[in-house]
Amino acid sequence: MRQILPYLFWPWFATSCFILLRRRVTIGSWRPMPEADDDPSVRFPPLPPAPVDETVPDETVPDKAVPDSAVPDNTVPDDSPPAATPKEPGTVATKTAPVARSLAEALDGIAMPCDLAPLIGTGEPNPREIAFFTSGVEAATVGRALSDEFERLGYEITPLDDTSIRAEHGPNLIRARLVSAALTSDDVMHELHPSAPAGALVVELKLT
Repeated sequence: MRQILPYLFWPWFATSCFILLRRRVTIGSWRPMPEADDDPSVRFPPLPPAPVDETVPDETVPDKAVPDSAVPDNTVPDDSPPAATPKEPGTVATKTAPVARSLAEALDGIAMPCDLAPLIGTGEPNPREIAFFTSGVEAATVGRALSDEFERLGYEITPLDDTSIRAEHGPNLIRARLVSAALTSDDVMHELHPSAPAGALVVELKLT
């Protein structure tokens, strides 16, 4: 008997559950949800209309200005030099040397090269003529050094011959000449500069 009870219990239990579920459905305590098409009360409300943008674009506002630097420059650069601006007459100042009254004024600031020293003569001194002498120096060396010193003072040098030059600066004109026994002769040297030592080289300067 005990072996038969389990086989009877499980069919009875399943049948009872089926009857119970059927009664609940029939009575209405557990109704199935109606379809949305059958019952209007369960329909979802319609979606609200999309908001309409009533703002009107302002066409009077100008476009954003573009800076000139953002616009590419397709022009070819002009490499030609700028044209010279004409100057009014009388605006260019020219530097001119004052008129020298003596050779000392004309040669103000000179540094005599090659140890040239004033030669003291027997006659009366002339402020427009001066002689300098040196010893043991070649005539070419003295001539080049003296020309360089003249140019430093602003003079323009013009060679006249192998032993003479002309130095010009504004209204002032100086003539320079080299004299020595080797360039002329002992007699000529003694006649021109009797006070010069033997073998000396003399530089004659004259303001004309």
